[in-house]
Amino acid sequence: MFGCSTRFSGIVCGGVISGLGFGINSSLGLFLKPISDDQGFGREVLSMAIALAVLLNGFTSIFWGALNDRYGVLLTCGSGATLVFASLFLASFASSSAAFMVTIPFQGAAGGAISFGVTLGAVARLFGDHELAQRSRALGLTTSLGSLGVVVVPPVAQALLHAYHWRPALRLVGLGTLVMLPMALVLARAGRARSNDDDVKGVEIDKGEEEEEEEGNEPDLHRTLLAAQVHPPYILLVLGFFVCGFHVVFVSTHLPSYCEDEGLPSWVGATALSVIGIGNVIGTATSGVLGAKFPGDKNKLLSALYFSRACLFALFCSIPLSEATVLGFAFVLGLLWLSTVPLTSGLLSDMFSPKYGSTLFGIAFCSHQLGSFFGAWLGGKTYDSTGSYDLMWWLMVIAGVLASVLHWPIRNERVKFLYTMGEINDNKL
Repeated sequence: MFGCSTRFSGIVCGGVISGLGFGINSSLGLFLKPISDDQGFGREVLSMAIALAVLLNGFTSIFWGALNDRYGVLLTCGSGATLVFASLFLASFASSSAAFMVTIPFQGAAGGAISFGVTLGAVARLFGDHELAQRSRALGLTTSLGSLGVVVVPPVAQALLHAYHWRPALRLVGLGTLVMLPMALVLARAGRARSNDDDVKGVEIDKGEEEEEEEGNEPDLHRTLLAAQVHPPYILLVLGFFVCGFHVVFVSTHLPSYCEDEGLPSWVGATALSVIGIGNVIGTATSGVLGAKFPGDKNKLLSALYFSRACLFALFCSIPLSEATVLGFAFVLGLLWLSTVPLTSGLLSDMFSPKYGSTLFGIAFCSHQLGSFFGAWLGGKTYDSTGSYDLMWWLMVIAGVLASVLHWPIRNERVKFLYTMGEINDNKL
């Protein structure tokens, strides 16, 4: 399917690297209650640390992506994996709130190097421009493998917490990041094999001059950003993506503690995170299929998705909790978990030229991570202030309804660029 075993091994390693990084981030919430109880401070402290980690993960992803483009995946993922290990190892020795406020956010900043932004870029470079179908399948496989990280890592982390004190458990979770080093080497070698094998023959570009002329007429990055900042549908999309992060990180950070507070066994929260991951694999694939089947209604699909989340959260708040209801809630939420991503990126491609899609999606992702920050921190703040998560669950419902309303009027149409380069320069826009 992908031409050679070297490529396939690179794809698998890229998926495993992202999956481990994704799974470790999802597992931090399991340490919230044991660390807070052991250290004797409120949950707001570690919630704030996790929130800062999420925020820094979004902002530093731009830096790690540039490093990957310039120096390659081995240096980028190798550095990131080592730094994540170092931060978790140091956090396992922390004995003050200040120490946690340094080590955990540092883990988030380093985690951008082992995220989808880096691994998908490396996998994409394994294929030439004449292999678009293979590249698309490879990116889909990498994303699916990465999504499985949240299925595997949280139960392992929970088992370690059950067997050991949280300090050695955190060290062992951190040790798992070192598995990424040989995998980064395999992915880098696959990329070098692709570069050295550039006897791609017989690839003819008919219409070369026409394509160059079309590229010359394409808006540059300055004009694209200028149009984006005054384009209401794009602004609505960015605001809506904030809610996605708010939902996802609140649940992944606080659901395990919420389940224990309600008297459920500790395994329920960890298993729920894994069940979310299983649902996520199905939901993300389904979202992509629906976006392709109804290309003009991506905004309505997003609106329905956010409204479904709001209804699910409201139902979850209203029914008695048990192992079955939590796991059922987790599976349905998993179907809606990252299903926003294919639809959001598809809408961006509809609005703007794909040439700067990564930059525009990066801006939206920063909004997502800002929402993630508030989801993690506000959850802990609300709990410490009220003694429960009830208020936070209803804030999740309200946020879902607002996001649904925001996405409904978004138009699936190409942006018309109103300014020429001369007008931009003359007016210093």
